[in-house]
Amino acid sequence: MRITQEYAEKAKAPLLINSCETDQQFPLEAQAKADEILGGGKFAPGYERTYWDGCTHGFAVRGDMVCCFTFELATVQ
Repeated sequence: MRITQEYAEKAKAPLLINSCETDQQFPLEAQAKADEILGGGKFAPGYERTYWDGCTHGFAVRGDMVCCFTFELATVQ
């Protein structure tokens, strides 16, 4: 996943990203870039990124038992 300035200018819907520590699809560098482009009220429709420490990509759909507590929290939000 890559968030660009073009996305920020064209998108009209709020964006929620549940990110995690180990994610080849959305690595830490890309997470930081998304925060830089969209965070701090810069993205008018709204932006929130939650970070799940110790988890890997797909943790919420797999029910990763190593991340069991985190999984429960993610499904509540």
